[in-house]
Amino acid sequence: METVIALLMHWLGAQPETIRFATKAALVPTWFLAIYTMIVLLAPLSFQFWRRYGWGSLMVFVALAAVADVLFFQADLHWLGWSNYFWVWLAVTILASPGTMAVWASPCLCCALRARLWNCSTP
Repeated sequence: METVIALLMHWLGAQPETIRFATKAALVPTWFLAIYTMIVLLAPLSFQFWRRYGWGSLMVFVALAAVADVLFFQADLHWLGWSNYFWVWLAVTILASPGTMAVWASPCLCCALRARLWNCSTP
């Protein structure tokens, strides 16, 4: 599809920079769907990872996202740095999994968060 768009734009006299921008923009939804599909396919495994390691599983994905950022910005490994989106979204699926929903609803966690946020003691 991108090739058809590029050829049509070229035939209509668009500048090469405009064609490059349009074809890159056309790839964004495809990239998103590829990452989303991987996240959905890995959801059962990430849930098992949560059940086995709890909050440690979340920390692993956050650490991998941080490493990807360092590699992207400091080591100039842009091809590997783009995996940051994958690790962050995988961490978010951990936060939204049924196992963590029980933790978020826990009265102990709510009291601890309230005490931390409002600087008061827990009841």
